[in-house]
Amino acid sequence: MLAILDAVQVDQSTLYPVMAATLTAIGSALVTYLGVRRAKSGRINSTEADALWDEARAIRQEYLSRLDKLQQRLDADEAEIARLRAALADRDAQLATLRAELALRDAKIASLEAQVEALRAENIELRQRKQDKPAMPEAKGEP
Repeated sequence: MLAILDAVQVDQSTLYPVMAATLTAIGSALVTYLGVRRAKSGRINSTEADALWDEARAIRQEYLSRLDKLQQRLDADEAEIARLRAALADRDAQLATLRAELALRDAKIASLEAQVEALRAENIELRQRKQDKPAMPEAKGEP
């Protein structure tokens, strides 16, 4: 940089104060930027910021409380579902037993109905025989 300044033929007595002022301005701007950046990051200790942090904390606590209540309700509902499923399994077993009994009884009814029909047919046949057979006179004294 000094070579360029030598070519331009700038007086060095005025150059050093200008460079020092420029470096000081750049340095102070950098320090200010870093200070503001640090102040804007993290927790800010002001009344408004504290109120916002407290409100956010309260909201989180409320949601955690609601979450706990919902978890308890979910656990209770899952226990109730398990109880109902067990009761349903018992009812299904009872229903299967009753259906098997019903099938046996239906088979017994069908068998009895077949017997009734056979007896009716036999009864009709016996009536026919009785009507077709002539009446025999009773013989008195004949062995």
